[in-house]
Amino acid sequence: MVSERQVVPSIPQAISEGRRLYVGNMPYTAKSEDVQALFDAAEFPIERIDIAIDPFTGRNPSYCFVDLETKELAEKAMNELDGRDMLGRPVKIKPGVVKSSSERAQQQPRTDGSPRAENKTSPFSMDRWRRPDAPTFAKVNSDSSRRLYVGGIPRLTDQEAISSNITTFFKDYKLYAPHSSGS
Repeated sequence: MVSERQVVPSIPQAISEGRRLYVGNMPYTAKSEDVQALFDAAEFPIERIDIAIDPFTGRNPSYCFVDLETKELAEKAMNELDGRDMLGRPVKIKPGVVKSSSERAQQQPRTDGSPRAENKTSPFSMDRWRRPDAPTFAKVNSDSSRRLYVGGIPRLTDQEAISSNITTFFKDYKLYAPHSSGS
């Protein structure tokens, strides 16, 4: 049976009103306080900041979204702040827009862990957890039955020390060691 009602994804009010801004080219180390400082310095009051911080690396994806009070303020902020320095990088400020379902699909990881083949040149075509510059702890056997989640570890400041402490903690268990060379 086909429903007469179609499910339409809701568009955030700030986007539909033209108050949401995309802030890109941010340094990976930037936090919401840095975004707040950029807008505060130019006297643009922020209503909301949406910024993702990776819990493993402490890094943002080099962009965030900022909602201002009015469309006029958003347009003025976009004109005045585009290219301004944030922690040594010129930020790009553009209107925040809704992505099409095909754009969102390209960003979603596949269940088999392989990158999507539709757009090899897209920056989203590579699985973020299989980056060549990823720490060694992320390069482990992909068999999920052999993985163990370890929570409550301190923020990653010294990866070698944390890896050593985890290895010591689990020394009595047979572990898959990515750096071992054989059996």
